[in-house]
Amino acid sequence: MAGTLGYFSSLILAPIYAVLGSLAGVDQVRAHRGTQTSTRQSPKNRNGPLSLVFWRSLAELTQLWMLGIALLLVGMMWNRNCDPVGGLGYFVMGPVFSSVVGITCGILGGLCRERRRAQIFAALLPFCASTLVGLLRLYFDPVVFAFDPFWGWFSGPIYDESVGIDTRYLKYRAYNSLWVASLALFATAVLGPDLRARSPSPRGFVLRLSIALALALLGTTVYLESDVLGFTATHSSLKKHLSRVKTTEHFEIHYAPRSATAREIDAISAEHEFAWSRLESMLGRAPAGRVRSYIFNSTKQRRRLLGAGRPEVSLPWKGEMYLSHLAFPHRVLHHELAHAFLGSFGDPVFGLSISGTRINVGLIEGVPTALAPRSAGYLDLHDQAAVLDRLRRRPRMTAVMGLGFWAQSSSRAYTAAGSFILWLRNTHGATKVAELYGNAGDFQATYGTGLPALEEAWVTFLRARPLRERDVASMDQRFKRKSVFRRPCAHRAAALSARASKARRAGRFADAIESLESLCRIEPERHQHKIGLAHALAEQGRFGPANDVLVAAAAMPEPSDTLLARIDEHLGDVAMYAGDFEQALSHYRAGLHRGISESRRRVLQIKQSGAVNPELSAAILGYFSPFDSLTRREDQAVRRMYYATILATEGGDSPRESSAIGRYLSGVQLMHIRELPEARRQFQAALASVNPSLPTNELRRAAHQRLMNVELRLGNFTAARAQRSRLEADFDNGNGHRLDLANWRDRIDFFSEYKLR
Repeated sequence: MAGTLGYFSSLILAPIYAVLGSLAGVDQVRAHRGTQTSTRQSPKNRNGPLSLVFWRSLAELTQLWMLGIALLLVGMMWNRNCDPVGGLGYFVMGPVFSSVVGITCGILGGLCRERRRAQIFAALLPFCASTLVGLLRLYFDPVVFAFDPFWGWFSGPIYDESVGIDTRYLKYRAYNSLWVASLALFATAVLGPDLRARSPSPRGFVLRLSIALALALLGTTVYLESDVLGFTATHSSLKKHLSRVKTTEHFEIHYAPRSATAREIDAISAEHEFAWSRLESMLGRAPAGRVRSYIFNSTKQRRRLLGAGRPEVSLPWKGEMYLSHLAFPHRVLHHELAHAFLGSFGDPVFGLSISGTRINVGLIEGVPTALAPRSAGYLDLHDQAAVLDRLRRRPRMTAVMGLGFWAQSSSRAYTAAGSFILWLRNTHGATKVAELYGNAGDFQATYGTGLPALEEAWVTFLRARPLRERDVASMDQRFKRKSVFRRPCAHRAAALSARASKARRAGRFADAIESLESLCRIEPERHQHKIGLAHALAEQGRFGPANDVLVAAAAMPEPSDTLLARIDEHLGDVAMYAGDFEQALSHYRAGLHRGISESRRRVLQIKQSGAVNPELSAAILGYFSPFDSLTRREDQAVRRMYYATILATEGGDSPRESSAIGRYLSGVQLMHIRELPEARRQFQAALASVNPSLPTNELRRAAHQRLMNVELRLGNFTAARAQRSRLEADFDNGNGHRLDLANWRDRIDFFSEYKLR
């Protein structure tokens, strides 16, 4: 990605070109003054005004721009560039604009002094000052992105693929232009053509100075509104959107009134305290003061205000977490809070795993993953790492323990590092892990042996773990994804995907299909793009072409079971819409025989019921509405509740099974809108029979899990424990299920004590 004409290369080149522009401006001022001195007695030979120096500097930089662009274009011979036109846009917005700002500073620096070193110092002073301000904002303010006149735009977390030139960036560069124009007009107003300060000619002086001051005033006004325009964010600006505060013993939780978070803030705050309690017991140390937790309504709001969309963020030196609202219990809260806890073990400035010049990103992310491991269906964290090893995609620890962590895909790096650290914690204790975090990975000093020997023992441990083939297959697609740095089309693909989604929601299916066809062209090896294209065609009612695209996707090389199951599911949906229930049943059964997640398996099982009992097909298709993106989320919830009610009351040939499925789906929808007492009644009804009428083990397990969740949030701790016991005794649980049940046991115990305080 850094060698491709696009975001990363522009981010790297922008400060370099800014410095070169400053130097060019200084040297052009010196050259112009030398010419003026040598021709002082011949006014006719004098060069033009200050603008001539600017244009000569710009001409010099243009050669360097062409050199940089040429190198990146030549690189296309071995490094694919999916969007050279868009890449040029990044280059103009980054290096070119930064060069112009640099030239302006160089000229002003050249005018301030006589000696070249002093001129260069003066020219580079704004660059250094602006960089310092940007770093201080990243350190103190609640932002993970930065707009800077010399660096351009730093978007934030590098794993976030949704990076595009948006209106904020355009506005920011317009704001930079205000100051460039203001400074240029001011200089031309007070300096003569020989570029030496002297009494200015009254002619044009007042006009130029007035315009310069007006532009400076406008620029100052824009600066004061930086948080409103999205150029930065402050605690005050966040609190305008997240104006409600819940204060607990260890947290200050900020959220929006009348939001989903507001409606269940008691459970959310208790979960925060539960996470604190677990981490404190593991590490024996906790942050000194309250941790601030900002919970945004959506990833879209979080990207706009904070700069991070998909990735959740916690910055230990700030003692703050930035989360999106997710279903209870929040799946990454414990991981993000672990970052805050580890701040007291890390370096004194950032609280990270830094020692001297050594930065260990593998520990920065691996230790929180180990302290708050998450399951994946049947698999716990060690099982997932064992699958990674079985698939021969496990990165070596020497490549992960350092900055090389970012060169790996996030799924591989987090899983491998987390499992390795968890193994170290279980075999050598949490104290050693904390010590290792503090010295940034000095394994010899901490464990008395080197990293290779420890890794070998860990791999031996992984290879001794039994794995089911279908679980290996279910993880294949997750671990196949490459790092953003190794996907030259990642940002372009994300932009096209977002454009297609927006077009589909607006009903502009032709535009959506065009964007998806472009996606298929730039990344022809990715099955997901063809599946998305087939989905859009089906939404338009073009089921025949959609079926053909799905068949073509299945025939592509090296498809994973996850993707083949998605193809089977869509083929089944197309067949069920066409009334071909036998064909739909065949496709759903094919998908169920593949290695897929439990949640996907449950969906296929319910759809299979519709193919087996055609009288249920309309209600099941209505509930899932697989080819409808026009319905608003609120309307979709109402529709799903309607069709779930139909399934609960109209059973066709299998009234008992249909009623149970309908009640289970009704309970799911009621949980979404936090109607917990009625959700409990629906789940209890779905599970009421001695021989449960929910047709599959996965559906029965999910109903018990959701009922346990509801009972806990209603404060019925005895009932929640009973559901947990049923889950532990009645099902064939894998290591992942056992991990989840252990967490729920601790959660129920903590909540029951917390409520009594």
